[in-house]
Amino acid sequence: MRYSDIVKFVKEEEFYNRDSGEYSVGNIVQTERYADITDTGTEAMNLLYGKVIQGSKTIRIKAKVTEDFDYVLIDKTIYLVKMIRTLMQEQVMHLVVKQ
Repeated sequence: MRYSDIVKFVKEEEFYNRDSGEYSVGNIVQTERYADITDTGTEAMNLLYGKVIQGSKTIRIKAKVTEDFDYVLIDKTIYLVKMIRTLMQEQVMHLVVKQ
């Protein structure tokens, strides 16, 4: 298994703008990691979600992600994390495309 694909974990820091009365995105922090990216299998999707979801990915990371993040960026596509499994030597994340 190769950990050759780059995955970015993105944290957007929001702050309250008193002038506009809305929350605004301030600083964006991106952490890059190398991962093994595969499409999630049909059987795994049925177990996890109860249906088949287009664009679902499974990533495996050697170094565990300990910092907070809001979403995962793979090739300019935003993915949300549905499940994280931390194993002894790697971390497995199941992702779906943000709608």
